[in-house]
Amino acid sequence: MDDLTTDEPIGGGPPPTKRGQATERTRRLFRQWRSSPVGMVGSVMVITVVLVALLAPALAPHDPTQHHRDMRFLPPGTARFPLGTDQLGRDLLSRLLYGARISVLVGVSAALVGGSAGAIIGLAAGFYGGTLDALISRAIDTFLSIPFIILVLAVVGILGPSLLTLILVLGLTGWASYARVARGETMSVREREFVSAAYALGGSGIRISLRHILPNTMASLIVLATLDVAATILAESGLSFLGLGVQPPTVTWGLMIADGKDYIATAWWLALFPGLAISFTVLGVIFLGDWLRDVLDPKLKV
Repeated sequence: MDDLTTDEPIGGGPPPTKRGQATERTRRLFRQWRSSPVGMVGSVMVITVVLVALLAPALAPHDPTQHHRDMRFLPPGTARFPLGTDQLGRDLLSRLLYGARISVLVGVSAALVGGSAGAIIGLAAGFYGGTLDALISRAIDTFLSIPFIILVLAVVGILGPSLLTLILVLGLTGWASYARVARGETMSVREREFVSAAYALGGSGIRISLRHILPNTMASLIVLATLDVAATILAESGLSFLGLGVQPPTVTWGLMIADGKDYIATAWWLALFPGLAISFTVLGVIFLGDWLRDVLDPKLKV
């Protein structure tokens, strides 16, 4: 009978600390990652692109903007230029490495801009409801009904094409998707018992929404942001191809494809390699996002 009156938890040992719980979650996440080929492949692909982007100055054998007039249209396979040169004699490998920096920067920055704005707006709509929710919902529907290319042309025409403009355009055109997801998740979470308990303890609306509701909506927003990075990279490449994105001499994969489209028959490598780089990056992000959805979305768990 004496054993039943001890303060130690049943099963022995001290209760788990926050650090112990975080360590266990990390271990569980790592086990799930090892058991998912899609997650492993996607992670390796994304990490590879990020490392290439960060280490581009050290990895690039040449200046990506340096011209070699006597070495124009060299095919892949030469010792000095492994992937060949373009119509101005610039090293294609160096340009690919530096182009990764723009894709990663634009993809991540636009997702942060759009995700932050959309999460705050959707949180406010779902939490407060009423007239505010109706106005924000109509704004979301209206914004999503505007054709993307028309909006981009209008903004670029006013601000002019640049890297900052491209990030703002891609970020602010994506806020509506985040707001819709955040609104739906918030409306579901705000009815749960711990939110009522926080109200009973005297918590303010802002404190409850930011401390108790927002963290419970982050899983869906993270998954959406991951997939949005892939869409943003494709959009950046397309806009740069059309001349509406980053301008020369900055190197982007979209501009490389635009430069090489006129030489498909005679210099196929000019458009092939940046196209493969875009495909590799987008597939890696999609694979990683698909795995994160399986891990973080409670609706998919049995």
